[in-house]
Amino acid sequence: MGSYCSFIIKERELFWGKSYVPTDICILFHQSELKRSSEKAIYDDEEYDREIYLLESTNTKLLDRLRILGYSPEQAYIRVLMALDEYILEYGEFLSIRFDIDVWRSKITEIVNNPLVDHFEGDDVARYILYDSDFTLGLPSYDVRDTLVLLLSLFPKDTRVAIDYSDLVGGGYIDEDEDVVSIAKLQIQNSAVVRENIIIVAEGVTDLRYLEKSLKILFPDLANYFSFFDIKGPKVQGGVDDLVRFVKGVLGAKLSNRFCVMFDNDFAGLSGMEKLKKISIPSNVTLMHYPDMSMFNSYPVTLDNQLTNMNINGVGCSIELYFGKEILMPNNSLTPVRVTHIQGKYHGKISNKTMLQKRFLSKCRRSLIQGINTAEDWSGMISIWSTIFDNLSVYN
Repeated sequence: MGSYCSFIIKERELFWGKSYVPTDICILFHQSELKRSSEKAIYDDEEYDREIYLLESTNTKLLDRLRILGYSPEQAYIRVLMALDEYILEYGEFLSIRFDIDVWRSKITEIVNNPLVDHFEGDDVARYILYDSDFTLGLPSYDVRDTLVLLLSLFPKDTRVAIDYSDLVGGGYIDEDEDVVSIAKLQIQNSAVVRENIIIVAEGVTDLRYLEKSLKILFPDLANYFSFFDIKGPKVQGGVDDLVRFVKGVLGAKLSNRFCVMFDNDFAGLSGMEKLKKISIPSNVTLMHYPDMSMFNSYPVTLDNQLTNMNINGVGCSIELYFGKEILMPNNSLTPVRVTHIQGKYHGKISNKTMLQKRFLSKCRRSLIQGINTAEDWSGMISIWSTIFDNLSVYN
């Protein structure tokens, strides 16, 4: 008969994999989320201790991981709607039930919220979703993760989601100490649906250092999905021009890796982005700059040897401006940006950059060891990463 693993939301088992763990869903979990326990069970009238193996997370975490891989509820809805229309057009005459996405959403929510109801006698739609369809949960789609995104987005934040592969261990299909997530990644590394790590590229190696540290602090569950690539070689100075040349090299080499190319939110960075926008950029390369922030709308600057305030968004926002207010205010006043006026354009650079960098690295070290201090300001780095996640979600 074989052994099965099951995918669970709340307490409802929704679908099963016979003799294996579904790889394209397994890779969305972390092996660190494995929960092992035991429970009393009975087999042939004999009581025994049944070992439980659960990869357990939440819908919020899985949706975040799916989003940076290019799966969002909005885009999944469009793709599934197209697949469903094609399916109904071709096979509609054979369908005995009325079925569309809204019907599916309503019924799957009812199914999950009633975990003790097994057979749904007389409910043709529920039985179609759970038992009678050739598709995962009855929903035609080109990628099961589109179905998963729509499913997970139906439930409140931090709803329990799990893969139970206890029977596979008990049946000898999986060793008890096996890293099923790593194995799943290896199994599909050459598959068309696999997503490699997203490569972050920035104007300088220091930017990458701060981005990587802040990701581990602020969004540790997502850190494994990113790599950081330093374009600076022994003959490269770094900066906007070299970043532009790097992107052109990626396009010329027709690399399939996913790149997120980060420019400073200043005149030079925005100018570099404009140069690249004149070229056809493939979907695997995402261009973006550090985000505008309201605190930069009126920020202290030195201009013409005078201290004043001005909007520095798009003028002088390097990564140091996002380190947090306590870093920017070593003497209870914001560190000013030095602004010059060249050929009708403002160019800004933060003062005391090295000092700010040292202060931020100390902040990162404390946070990695002690956890985030709620009194400290992380809004700038959160804004950068939120912007990255939002931009990456439109990949598909």
